[in-house]
Amino acid sequence: MKHALAIDLSMLPGMIPIIGDVVADVVEDLHSAELRKVLTSQQYGEFLKQDKIAPATIAMARALTK
Repeated sequence: MKHALAIDLSMLPGMIPIIGDVVADVVEDLHSAELRKVLTSQQYGEFLKQDKIAPATIAMARALTK
């Protein structure tokens, strides 16, 4: 759950011009990789599906409850 929250919070540095976008992308990619390791393939697939329509934290909660 903490990785999903970090993905959502990585949008904050993205508001800083130029360098913030790079930092936000790196943080998001690192936490996405950690989620891939932690979740089963079925849970990760559900997370990706839910992440398209909701923030990562909500998508993670939905993926873990299915």
